[in-house]
Amino acid sequence: MSSRRCREAARDRGQAVVEFALTLPLVVLTICLVVEVGAITIDQIRLVHLCRDATRAASVSANPVSAAREAVATSDADDTEVVVTIEDDVVTVSLSRIHRPEVPLIGALLPDVMLYEQLSMHTE
Repeated sequence: MSSRRCREAARDRGQAVVEFALTLPLVVLTICLVVEVGAITIDQIRLVHLCRDATRAASVSANPVSAAREAVATSDADDTEVVVTIEDDVVTVSLSRIHRPEVPLIGALLPDVMLYEQLSMHTE
């Protein structure tokens, strides 16, 4: 009877290995998706802060367009598009950039994400 239990235990171990092998790719893919969503969120938060800084620089400058572009150029956001509009005494800065997936497995599954931020301030 003990040899029967040993065979059953060996078979159960094999079943656990098969179940683990089947579920591991799904777990890894889910972790990669969570990491990529976090990277997109961080990139959007950086764009919000950059837009605030550029709008503030434009609102206190005599030349708002160049001030906003300079504020964006001093950051590490080289591929950020800057649009500055001035109406009456309100300056509006719009920033947009494309986030390309950074996680290798997810890059083939997710398209590029367009990030956009806009902020308006009164000129001083």
